[in-house]
Amino acid sequence: MIRYQRIRTARRSVALVVALVVSCAACSCSRGRAASSSASTPRGVAVPGGTPSATQAQSGAPDGGPPPEPTVEYASLEQARDAIEKIVHHSVNPKNPAISVKRDTVTFKYWFAKGTARGWAVHVDVRDTSVCPIEAIEDAVQNAGWAQANGYVADGADGGEMGFVTHKFFCLIEGRWDGGDESDTTYVPAPGCTVTATIVPRRADDVMR
Repeated sequence: MIRYQRIRTARRSVALVVALVVSCAACSCSRGRAASSSASTPRGVAVPGGTPSATQAQSGAPDGGPPPEPTVEYASLEQARDAIEKIVHHSVNPKNPAISVKRDTVTFKYWFAKGTARGWAVHVDVRDTSVCPIEAIEDAVQNAGWAQANGYVADGADGGEMGFVTHKFFCLIEGRWDGGDESDTTYVPAPGCTVTATIVPRRADDVMR
């Protein structure tokens, strides 16, 4: 086992250092994220009727101040969806038959507000040893003018999440992959990953307290 430290950089406006443990056997090193010593429980997973549970870390500006404001806005949820879907398509290799992108409607459960919302999800399925596109998608969403959502950050051995907002809309980027088995040095993680970008209306009360 090799120990790494993952530092979310200033370009994401996050002051977060997470100690991570990752096995470099086979294709585990091709994931878009490293693996931590304790698995993250998936949270905010946008599936019809889904019930996420808890693991998150608070985020903000690098100096501890308020997070940056978004610099982009959309007239409708469908316009926000189309913008995210375009980013997703540009973040993967369209000629790779082992990578597919699709979208559907979902019911999303907010992490910090009581309630759910109907929205859209864009799914990426990577079925080979290609690098997981989660970080490329996150970077592109932020570069497009979305701001990081306070509190919507989670990392673990088998996945991670990061949220982004405009003034009207919210997008959660989630990745899932085989993080390996730290108790078994002979375990070979399965290649591939899934990434889901969920777009729903933003709620003013959906904030970490």
